[in-house]
Amino acid sequence: GMKMVWVAPGTFWMGSDQYSENQEANERPRHQRAIKRGFWLGSCEVTQEQFNAVMGHNPSQFRGRKRPVDSVTWQEALAFCRAMTLRERKLGTLPDGHVYALPSEAQWEYASRAASSEYARRGLAKAAWYKGNSKGMTRSVGRKKANKLGLYDMFGNVEEWCLDRRSSDYSHAPHDESPNLDDYDERCIQRGGSWAYDRTFCRAAYRGYASPSLRSATSGFRCAIISKSLLRQGSGKRRHIAGGFIGLHRWMGVKAAKGGRSTSTPAKELSTALGTAN
Repeated sequence: GMKMVWVAPGTFWMGSDQYSENQEANERPRHQRAIKRGFWLGSCEVTQEQFNAVMGHNPSQFRGRKRPVDSVTWQEALAFCRAMTLRERKLGTLPDGHVYALPSEAQWEYASRAASSEYARRGLAKAAWYKGNSKGMTRSVGRKKANKLGLYDMFGNVEEWCLDRRSSDYSHAPHDESPNLDDYDERCIQRGGSWAYDRTFCRAAYRGYASPSLRSATSGFRCAIISKSLLRQGSGKRRHIAGGFIGLHRWMGVKAAKGGRSTSTPAKELSTALGTAN
């Protein structure tokens, strides 16, 4: 099975200030976020064994049952979450009002900061597989030191997809854990760095991003179990362009209304994609 770790509500400082080491512009301004609802997060990244058992195939470049699934797109990660929700609903093991999903990047960063401070440079090798020690490949999950919540591989191994779309910075970020679903940029957030990245990218505040259809040996994910209401509250604006939306119908194959117009919101479309619209 998939071991899930409870992450209690709380507040934290998200992002970096101008004095933080290795900080980038999209990590600013540093701001306070409130995680209003507790959630569960996978103790490890989804493994190839788990992915294959649910989806019936394994897209990974680096094969190994206990290695994280890699070369998985954002769409495929959502499809896995949808399948897990449907399966556990049938079994009666999913808490009422909750669904499997990718974490929002606020949830991810909050959980990654469970240690009182980020791993010191000399301690990163004890907690992460990154360019300096991975020998050019992914490694079996759960073999490095966990953080204080019991979460493994939050840094390194594979870069983890989040629900959010990319934003240039945090100027218009929500004040809670809601995902940013603004469709001015189709690219999706990835967090934590990977086996191929330098240690400077294995930071809680680092924000990677890629096309939701990217298939890369550096990309994987971990599941969260979150309140359905969080999907309805995702912040996001709609932009109309010639020929239709830049929106979730291009992310997930959700069809726009005739004429390229829709009364749906990004949050509603995400709920539909995850099978949680009702």
